[in-house]
Amino acid sequence: MNIKEILGGAKKEEEQKTPVSPFTSPKEKVLTEGEFSTKRHLGGGINKTEFVEIKDDGSGVLKETYEDYAKRERAVCLIDRFLGFNFVPPTVLKGGKVLQEFIKNAETADTYEGRVKREGMPPILKSELLRLHLFDAIIGSYDRHKNNYLVSGQKIFAIDNERSLDKNEKAHRSSSESCLSMVVELIAGGEKIPQDVVVGLKNFSSSKENQKLLKILLEELLESGIVSRFMKRLLNLIDAITEDGSLDGPKVLNL
Repeated sequence: MNIKEILGGAKKEEEQKTPVSPFTSPKEKVLTEGEFSTKRHLGGGINKTEFVEIKDDGSGVLKETYEDYAKRERAVCLIDRFLGFNFVPPTVLKGGKVLQEFIKNAETADTYEGRVKREGMPPILKSELLRLHLFDAIIGSYDRHKNNYLVSGQKIFAIDNERSLDKNEKAHRSSSESCLSMVVELIAGGEKIPQDVVVGLKNFSSSKENQKLLKILLEELLESGIVSRFMKRLLNLIDAITEDGSLDGPKVLNL
């Protein structure tokens, strides 16, 4: 996969209404530049959150949060795209807030699991949960409860990713290890890391160009020390993943 494919085929334009990075995908450009036609408050959560319709082109969820958290949301979106997980909705910074594409026909995992019990809906696929836990191990998520990911059909979408990439190395490592333990548990139960995830991660680990570009983009959002530690741990974790979607025990223990 090349950079153009990773970043949605976006290219730098000579004239833009709003300054936009040349590495911004078409959907993110719409979120960044689009004008809001309507807004309405969404309940729940600790941050002020609004559903917004973007004039002539889609809708999004606009969230007020601390600047540091907002930058982490954007950083996680970039990590998702470069590694090929592709389940974090396009996310941008706009006016000091976070704007994320609204996922239609999706519901929180908490709501969906209630329907599984009441209506006999099929349970969330273990392969999707493994994908989520592995991603959370990579970003060191410490707030992935059932209202912080969505379900649409049999696909998961990871939202509310601000509580990750912690500045404190010990806290980040602890969060990562907690998520990784859930990956180990699922693999011990017979699951495998999905092959598209394995391929995406191995391709990234073999591409110095993509590693350099992701590092540059992350350093626009996070302290360089945080980015360097993240990249080192990420590559070590990828090395611990086997080609058949399992984990190399000794390498995992040395992370």
